[in-house]
Amino acid sequence: MKINKIKFQNFRIYKDENEIIFTPNASKNISIIAGKNGFGKTTFLTSLIWVFYGKMMSEVEDKYKRDIKNAGGYEKFSKTLLNREVRTDFENTGKGSPIVSVEIELKDILIPSIPCKSVVIKRSYDLRKDSEDLKIYIDGLENELTKEVGFEVFINDFILPREIAKFFFFDAEKIVSLAEAKSKSELKNLSKAYSEVLGIKKYEDLKKNLETLLTKLRRSGASPLQQTKLFELTDTETEINGLIEINQDKQLNIDREIGNHKTISDGLQEKLIREGNGITLEELQKMKLERDKLKHESADIKNKLKKLMDIAP
Repeated sequence: MKINKIKFQNFRIYKDENEIIFTPNASKNISIIAGKNGFGKTTFLTSLIWVFYGKMMSEVEDKYKRDIKNAGGYEKFSKTLLNREVRTDFENTGKGSPIVSVEIELKDILIPSIPCKSVVIKRSYDLRKDSEDLKIYIDGLENELTKEVGFEVFINDFILPREIAKFFFFDAEKIVSLAEAKSKSELKNLSKAYSEVLGIKKYEDLKKNLETLLTKLRRSGASPLQQTKLFELTDTETEINGLIEINQDKQLNIDREIGNHKTISDGLQEKLIREGNGITLEELQKMKLERDKLKHESADIKNKLKKLMDIAP
């Protein structure tokens, strides 16, 4: 993707219409825009971010998030983009055309399923109507795909994702900080950016599409009888998994009961040892009956547990 042309209209310091045409050739394929402080270099960079992302430019760089916040929101920030002289004349006289716009033409851009030679993106803000407008032209014409997915989504998905924009539009003084990711989200965005820049993402998407296609082919290649059998087995698997969960809960309860009975048994044995011959005959008979009862309950619990283990796959 190459920038072929940029056109400004009343964008901050660039009053009226200003057009910059890039004509790279085999021997000179780098264009340099130089100027003293205050001559519009940062404004030039801001215009590129704005024409691509509009109100979403705050997600590209913290600087723009702060600028929008300091302005009192994106709507008020948009008004600051209009050339100060043009805005003042309109506010004082009510005349003129208080419109700020940036138009960028891209060449050598690859859009899936849409062969094209150029893409033009134009974003404008009309102070009189207090409204923003975005247009996208592919080879000079509007395209149904851009309307269907939405202009903002089209730019983010097919032109330049916001997550990697800062790797293309950045202040040279901050170039080192681009690689200094700290949080997990920053590392994730950095990984995604590398994937986008190196062209890895399209292979990852291709892999996912192939896996989905293989799954569909496997299903469509089965006979109706096989498909019915597959659905039956799937339902059976779901039912068995449900039974397993129920049996596991029952097993936990039984284990808990066994533990309680063992505690009682240990207590009785300790009492028997401690009291020794000091107990009466009636107390001994009572303890024997209690012991037999506990043994019987223990046997029942073991049988239940065995049955549950037999049911479990």
